[in-house]
Amino acid sequence: VEGYRTDVRVVCTTLLDATWYIDQMKIKAYESEALKIRFDHKQYLANKMQIAVIMPSIDERFDLDTIMNFIASDHPATKFEENPDVVRIPTNKFSISVNKDKVLKNGTVSQKFSNEIVTEIPIDVKANQLDRKTLIMFDIIANNNWDRPIYFSAGDVSDEGLLWLKDYLQLSGLVYKLVPVKANITPNGDPFNIGTIDSEKLYKTVTNLYWGNFDSPTIYHDPQTRKEALMFKIQLRRLAEQLIIEEKFDKAEVILDLAVNKFPLKYYKPYSELQYELVEPFADLYYAINKKDKAAALAVELFTKSEEKLLFYKGMKPAEQNQYGYEIIETFNTAYRIIDNCEMHKDAKTVTALNKRILPYEKYFKRYLDAYEQQKAEQLEYERQMKQQEQERLKDSVLE
Repeated sequence: VEGYRTDVRVVCTTLLDATWYIDQMKIKAYESEALKIRFDHKQYLANKMQIAVIMPSIDERFDLDTIMNFIASDHPATKFEENPDVVRIPTNKFSISVNKDKVLKNGTVSQKFSNEIVTEIPIDVKANQLDRKTLIMFDIIANNNWDRPIYFSAGDVSDEGLLWLKDYLQLSGLVYKLVPVKANITPNGDPFNIGTIDSEKLYKTVTNLYWGNFDSPTIYHDPQTRKEALMFKIQLRRLAEQLIIEEKFDKAEVILDLAVNKFPLKYYKPYSELQYELVEPFADLYYAINKKDKAAALAVELFTKSEEKLLFYKGMKPAEQNQYGYEIIETFNTAYRIIDNCEMHKDAKTVTALNKRILPYEKYFKRYLDAYEQQKAEQLEYERQMKQQEQERLKDSVLE
C-alpha cells in the first residue's frame, strides 16, 4: 500500500486475467516482495490458460501445489488435442497442506486457536471450469506456503470468488484472512457471515484505528460513502456478537458504542428497507448486554426513520400512494420488527410508546394493511392446498 504499508501487495483479482498484470505481480514493488507465480510469461500469453476445464476422472484429493505443478508441466495430459490452449484438470478435489509450527510462529494463527489448526485445508471445486485469474490465485496460495498472510476483500463473497475457502477464513476488519482453522458458521442469510473471529486481535485493531471524520457534522456525507460505510457497521456488529458469546460484555459495549457513534443514523441511515435488517441488531445487542437505555434510544431512532417515511407517503395523493403500495407495507414491516424486538426484551415502556405512535398510520393506511393481510392469507391457503395435493400424489404412488 503506497505511502503506508509498502510491504503489502494489493492484488486486484479482476486484473489477474491480464498478462501484463500477472507480469507486474512477479516484480518486487517497494518493500513488497514479488509474488511467487510458477508459470512463465509464454504459458499465459494471449489465449493460453484462459480456461481450465474440470474433468474429474480421479476420485482422489491432491495437494494444490501438485495440481499447479501438473498444469505448469505442459504435459500432453494437461491439454486437449483439439485445443491445446485449454487446460485440463482431472480432479475437483484440491487441498492446502499446513505447517502448524510455522503458522503459529509467524502469527498467521493466534495461540488461542492452536488446538483447532487442521493438517490440511480441503477445497472442493464446484465449477465445471476455472478462468485464468482463479488459476493464478490458486498458484499464489500454493507457492506462498504460509510465508505471508493472505487476505480476501469483501468485494466478491461468492463461493467461487473466495475459492471455496469460506470455512477457512477469519474476519480481520474489512477483510478475511486465510487460516487453517475451520469455522462453524450457521447460514443466516447474511452473505458476510463468513469465517472465525479472533475477538481479542480484532478488538485491538478497531479500537486503535483512526476513524477520521465519519461522524463530523461539518462535512458532506455523500450517498456513496454512506452506502459503503454500512460494511463497517456489519463487521463491527459481528465482533460485538462474538464478544457477547465470549461474555466480554464491557468490550462488546465499547464496540457497539463505536459503531453507533461513529456512524450515526442521521448520516448513515439505511438506503432500503432491507438494509434496516443489518442495523436493527445493534439495539438487540444492547438489550443482550443489559444496556436497556441505549437499546431503547436506538430502537426509537430507528423507528423514527420508518415513521418519517410513512409521513412522507401520507402526504401524497391517493393515486400517487397506489404506486408505492409495496414500499408502504415494507416500511410498516420494518417498524413492526423494531417494536417486536423491544417486546421480546420485555421493554414495555418503549413498546407502548411506539405502538401509540404507529396507530394513526395504521388507521390511515388500513386499506393497504388489510389488502396485505388478505394476500398473505391467500398465499398460505394456496401453499396448504399444494402441500395437500403433493401428499395425495405420494399416497397414490405408494398404493400403485
